[in-house]
Amino acid sequence: MKRSKTALQLKREEIGLTQRQVAEAMEISERLYQAYEYDEKEPGTRRGILIGRRLGASTLDDLDELFPQQRRGKRGCVYS
Repeated sequence: MKRSKTALQLKREEIGLTQRQVAEAMEISERLYQAYEYDEKEPGTRRGILIGRRLGASTLDDLDELFPQQRRGKRGCVYS
């Protein structure tokens, strides 16, 4: 079954970066970045903001779009 693309994946593709490029910029493994992108794991506050910035987020609304489950409190609100 093909998984739906997350906002994080769509944004990364929109700006023309690979998962490896984002992971290297964040100094994390590509697999860890994939876990964030596939919504298997959530980044902490600092890392989420840094990933968001790398993908062009400049406001909390932008972060909401990239990490909607965190803002809603699905697993705990991390940046509000």
